[in-house]
Amino acid sequence: MQEIGERLDGYTMFGFLSGLLEPIMLQVGKGIHGLCLENGFESYTHVGSALVTMYSRCGYLSSAYRAFNS
Repeated sequence: MQEIGERLDGYTMFGFLSGLLEPIMLQVGKGIHGLCLENGFESYTHVGSALVTMYSRCGYLSSAYRAFNS
């Protein structure tokens, strides 16, 4: 998206994270989490909720807990 000049926003990140339902997608989710941190989207309620959901669905409850508390 960024390569074609589109800006990322919290709703885009929410959409990406909501689609990551399987543990095999965890690395992709971590990359998206990094983009959220870089762009300040982690503080958005819907993005934070999607991060918690993604980590918990992938079985990483400690990461879900950290995302919840941040």
